[in-house]
Amino acid sequence: MEREELKRRLEGKLDEYQLKSDEPLRYEYVDGYEKETVIVTSEVNRYGVTKYLMTIEYFKRDNEIPNPSACHECNESCIFYNEEFQECIITEDNIDNWIKQHENKKHLKVDNGVTKIDIHNKAIDEVCCVNITHTHLYRGVVIDIETYSLEQLEAILELRDILRNLYIRGKF
Repeated sequence: MEREELKRRLEGKLDEYQLKSDEPLRYEYVDGYEKETVIVTSEVNRYGVTKYLMTIEYFKRDNEIPNPSACHECNESCIFYNEEFQECIITEDNIDNWIKQHENKKHLKVDNGVTKIDIHNKAIDEVCCVNITHTHLYRGVVIDIETYSLEQLEAILELRDILRNLYIRGKF
């Protein structure tokens, strides 16, 4: 399938998203509350069969992993602020443990022979340029899809919010 046709079909499902790159196709939706990134690639094997790979990363901004380098101004109102030393008490070990706790939760994997879906937790980082450039970490959810069917790729794209919410609530 032509790349332009793939873009056209995806953009119909991603109206409010901004195309960030063409290779791979990368779409982003960003607002003050959440961020979602959709990355799609395709490859054609020697028999002319196209395989589509899609990754959907999502996080809510209120689900941040505390990180002293991402605090814009640490002060007494923060639960991690130590008044005696006038600094944040979070260590790299704390951050690593919070990331591991989030990412070690169960993966949901489905494979019907044509389409593979893997839904899992991931710590997602985002660069912030307020004051000085630094990185925020968020507890996110990733949906990875590998399929030979463009129709199934589109269907999963349509159902991503439902799949993600069922996964988060542990309903699978």
